[in-house]
Amino acid sequence: MRTPPAAQHYWYRAEQGRVRHRVRVAALWLVLPAAIIALFRGTQMWFGYPSSQTENAQNDPFLMQLVLYSIVPFVVATMVVLPTMAFRSLVRLGPLTLLLLILLVLSVLTSVNPMQSARGLAAPIVLALPMIFVVGQFGATTAFRWMRLFVAVALVINFVYLAVFPQYAIMSGSLSGSFRGMFQHKNLFGAWCGVAFVLLLPPDFDIRRWDRLIRLILCCFAVAGAVLSKSSTAILLVIMGGATLFVAGFLARIDHRGARGILFATAFIGGIVIVGGLGQLLVAEVAGQFGKDVTLSGRSEIWEALWPVALDKPWTGHGFAMFRQTSYLQQFVTSIAWGPRSTHNTYIEIVLNSGFPALFVWMAIIVAAVFRGVLLIDLRRPDYVALQKSLAVIVQVLLCSMSEAGQMLAPHPVWPVLVASLYSIAIADGTRRRIAFRPAVPARSPSDPIAA
Repeated sequence: MRTPPAAQHYWYRAEQGRVRHRVRVAALWLVLPAAIIALFRGTQMWFGYPSSQTENAQNDPFLMQLVLYSIVPFVVATMVVLPTMAFRSLVRLGPLTLLLLILLVLSVLTSVNPMQSARGLAAPIVLALPMIFVVGQFGATTAFRWMRLFVAVALVINFVYLAVFPQYAIMSGSLSGSFRGMFQHKNLFGAWCGVAFVLLLPPDFDIRRWDRLIRLILCCFAVAGAVLSKSSTAILLVIMGGATLFVAGFLARIDHRGARGILFATAFIGGIVIVGGLGQLLVAEVAGQFGKDVTLSGRSEIWEALWPVALDKPWTGHGFAMFRQTSYLQQFVTSIAWGPRSTHNTYIEIVLNSGFPALFVWMAIIVAAVFRGVLLIDLRRPDYVALQKSLAVIVQVLLCSMSEAGQMLAPHPVWPVLVASLYSIAIADGTRRRIAFRPAVPARSPSDPIAA
């Protein structure tokens, strides 16, 4: 006996509903936990880090490595249980990402220590995959909501940690008095607070609503954390993050994409000029408030010493992540008396590790994402807030990379958020939203010669 069409339709819809339910359950138990662990591992928060920078540099990273590799089973299970979503998410990364991966693998193969470079490359990839999957599965808006909840909880935990264990939360030695919470270093905590400020800032300041009031209070905590860290870069990140949100909100009110792109390009070029002129005065003023000079604690000495080293191997570099190793870096900065432990510049670090081609391709990905985000941002979009905050996070990371190492292509606190921001812009719908105006035309009869 043949099943009636109505019954067939009913059973088909029921089966489709069961499949969607299984997908949602699998995503909640696989993708979301992996993303939370990736955010936590990026911060590297832990109890009882030595307060002295010298002792902290000798800290055993075994526990953090254990947390990192605990993400791998979740990622593998996601690819097995949700292969369509995983494959679609990876394909949407685009050809430039594939080219970048090839260049990074090439730098691993030509490294002075291939095994060390391979481990260094595995870390940012493992942290990036859960963030790609969570945006691809749940969408940018939901992903940013969860990231906001994570930074809110982590921010409160760090201030509670300060109140209960100040001997660990406040650094000693040459960085005495700098607040770093449960982070390894006060600069990492300060930069993370700048990004947390952007994620927590509400779309309006209606304090009659509890959610807005709580988010504003948390923003004040983020600003306080940036100030207490005594990091001039963190203060600039908070300022630039807020300014980028304002500019993005202004551009979203311009309907014409071409005009929006031209205006942003003009502002971008003008911003470079301002940073080269007045920005130097701003940096000097902010740095002076923390007892530092305009070279930000002698970082320019490091860059001058490392630039010739970068030119020695301009194509593939010395090996991925090699200059994140203090022992390898210090071979080239012996002329600097105070013994730097990092390059204090992410751009130079990428060139030293992987060569100029890798830096150019990576910057092409970043710049393309910024301009695409500017062209797509619109108040009528459901993912408007996610795009706005993505642009702000990218600008913050670009700025922080000028004075701090490891902000990009490295397992540092802002890396998972940066990946989510870039991917949110990459998969955003580029369809124009227009209101169709159809004039009322009277219907013509079939005998009308024009209608025929």
